[in-house]
Amino acid sequence: MKVLVVSHGSFAKSLVETGAMITGFNNASDFFILDSDKNIAEYENEIFTYFEDYNDDILVLADIQGGSPFNTVLKLIRQSSRSNIYIITGINLPLYIEIVSLIKFDNSNLTQIVEQIKSIKDSSIKFIN
Repeated sequence: MKVLVVSHGSFAKSLVETGAMITGFNNASDFFILDSDKNIAEYENEIFTYFEDYNDDILVLADIQGGSPFNTVLKLIRQSSRSNIYIITGINLPLYIEIVSLIKFDNSNLTQIVEQIKSIKDSSIKFIN
């Protein structure tokens, strides 16, 4: 299984690097960033090529539902005949760490990871006063 993080700006890169620093899991995922130096066609082509290169399950982690990175991935999924690409939006560091840990320690498959994340998603955000 592959994990791909997509985002506006350098968020995806920073998330992957910070996750690696905390967990020690280098190369746990790949990332594509959309910034002012790249147009949407270039971004779409990068992700299309990535999808073509990997036939295994792919879990895409996106920063914002409805944002250009999310919309690009969704468009490519809808254009393909693949049913083994899932998207989780609103990704944050605790969820990212949970996902890569599930893959590394539990050897969870894509369906198991998605179900686990759906059950714990609200616990990654806390209000403390």
